[in-house]
Formats: sequence, C-alpha cells, structure tokens
Amino acid sequence: MRHFFAIYLMSVSLSVYAHGGEDHSIAAPALSLSVAPKAVAATEEFEIVAVLNAKKLSIYLDNFSSNEPVLKAKVEIEGAGLKAYAKEASPGVYVVDMPMPAPGKYPLTMTLESGEISDLVSLSLEIAAPAKSVGHDSDWQTNAAWLSSALLPLAGLGIFVARRRKKIQEI
Repeated sequence: MRHFFAIYLMSVSLSVYAHGGEDHSIAAPALSLSVAPKAVAATEEFEIVAVLNAKKLSIYLDNFSSNEPVLKAKVEIEGAGLKAYAKEASPGVYVVDMPMPAPGKYPLTMTLESGEISDLVSLSLEIAAPAKSVGHDSDWQTNAAWLSSALLPLAGLGIFVARRRKKIQEI
C-alpha cells in the first residue's frame, strides 16, 4: 500500500511544473451582458437619457430640478442619419425608430418643447464594436501534463493490483 501512495505522490508532483510568461493576477471578467448604446445630457430645465435598443431610440426626459417626468413634450431628434419627432410611449419616455448604425460616435441634437419651456440639447451617442468572444488557449504541453497527471496514478494503481495478485497467487 505504501508503494501505491509513493507512486501517486510522484505522479501528482510531475503534473505541477514551473513555467513562465503568464500573468496569474485576477483578470477582469468579460462582460456577459450587452450594454445598450447610451447618451446623457442635462440643461437647467431638462435631464435627458437616450438609449438605443432593438432599432428604437428611447428618450427618458425629466425635469432637472424636480426629477419628475416631462409629460406631453415635443421632442425633435436630428443626427446619425435621423430627423424625426419622438412619440410619447409612457410618461416621460419618448420613442423613435432608429436603425442601428455602425460602431462609432454619433452627435445628436434634440429640440425639446414643454409648455412655455424650450431647449436645444446636444448629445453624443457612442456605439461600441461587438465584443469578441474569448476562447480558451491551450497548447499540447498543457494537455500532455493534464493527461499524464490522470494516467500516471492509474498506471500506479495497475502495477499495485498486479503485484498484489501475484503475491496472493504465490501463497
């Protein structure tokens, strides 16, 4: 039995080898969710957040001082190949159809009118390039090390069982 443990310990130690050129610090995890392109702006009267989702530009419009949604506003958008009026989808949320442009920065100009108040706002909508999937890099040396760390204990166990049977047959 002690030979089995000796063979096992040797085989485990063979799978742990020194190597260099790798960074073992904790890497930042890859972003698993897609982040929608967003533009943000604020004036003395309005606070605007524009989010591009599924070919629709949603504009969230609030009163800057009270943070209340701005109701029944007239929102005109110009830029990124678009010139249109947004429709109110829900209180303070205005929607306009906008095809997804190529990755890059797009300036947008919004004209906002709510009752007696009107404002001209400039925003920058930034669309990031799609994230590349991160693959697992493994070379033949790494695979060989893992394979040997699995096969050597099995070989040791086989030798142990064979010797044990031989001793039992001699008796």
